[in-house]
Amino acid sequence: MKRRKGGVLQLYCGESLEVSLTDTYLLRPGENLLEPFGRRAFRYLKLAAMATPVPLRVQRLEMEFVRYPFTEAGSFRCSDERLNQIWETGRYTTFVNSQHHFEDCPYREAALWVADAVIMAKVVYQVSDDSALVRKSLLQGARIQNEDGSIPGNGPVRNSFMLPDFCAHWLFGVKAYYDYSHDKSFLEEIWPTIVCLARWFADQEDETGLFARADRDGWWCFIDWSDDIERKDRVTALSCFYYKFLMTAASLADTAGEPVFGKELEERAKKDESIDPKNAPGAG
Repeated sequence: MKRRKGGVLQLYCGESLEVSLTDTYLLRPGENLLEPFGRRAFRYLKLAAMATPVPLRVQRLEMEFVRYPFTEAGSFRCSDERLNQIWETGRYTTFVNSQHHFEDCPYREAALWVADAVIMAKVVYQVSDDSALVRKSLLQGARIQNEDGSIPGNGPVRNSFMLPDFCAHWLFGVKAYYDYSHDKSFLEEIWPTIVCLARWFADQEDETGLFARADRDGWWCFIDWSDDIERKDRVTALSCFYYKFLMTAASLADTAGEPVFGKELEERAKKDESIDPKNAPGAG
């Protein structure tokens, strides 16, 4: 007797009702046990059957929640239910985006974005006593440092553009982690990265000491998701980040046993403090 074919089953996933096709399965006659090869992330799921000689019956649908195994040591609860929901949203979002490193989203690209990781680390400090993933993500940023000393905006897969403000955010994340952990070996390991990054920042100064030419080709001066931010040449936010970078690196230099370098960074910061915007080149 000739066996009848089983047909095709397609799996659609999405964060909204606009789901996308992710998997196609060729069914065999009889009972089928189906499982995708990789991770899937979704809020909505759709199954579509085609060319099935008999109706299909889904007997069981299971999902495994995979994430970095944080120990949950922190909690928050108050009389304002909206604040409770904000806390839970931050906790859950950080957990689902924590795998081998912090990810910007659980499926789309699964990349480590430097500024995203720094923000997610702040959540970890509040909800867990395990900061190992924070350490790893910051080290990953250091290990993909560009030859010119800048820190890529994301990795390990590189983007084609430079995000200058993310270079500063990486150091801010380093300082926050050190203040939280007092991990001296971590600071010693990444200190050469900090020195190279400080030199890169110095190379971006104009004659007044401001961070200049932020609108050069191949750069994405992010700051925030807004088209209303002025991103031409001397961007105020970038110079502010640069000033904070210098003061942050100077404080870490003292801890790393490099007081001379720390003093040099402080002097550069004081130079920025003395700038009169009205006298800066191009002011008018």
